[in-house]
Amino acid sequence: RTAPVRVAYVSADMGNHPVGHLMRSVFGMHDRKVVSPRVYTLTAPDGSEYFHAIKNGSAVVRDVSEAG
Repeated sequence: RTAPVRVAYVSADMGNHPVGHLMRSVFGMHDRKVVSPRVYTLTAPDGSEYFHAIKNGSAVVRDVSEAG
């Protein structure tokens, strides 16, 4: 059996922003047996309902805003 493909989404706008509004349900639509959606945020999470929906639909969410 093959492991799911890891697909990374990188954005500074994964929260209460038009990008977050559009993407909030996308991550949960992946077939987790085939795709493992991972989100990397370039800004600190804003704690909005949009961010929580993205977090709940993703296999991994990482805040990389402090990465150098």
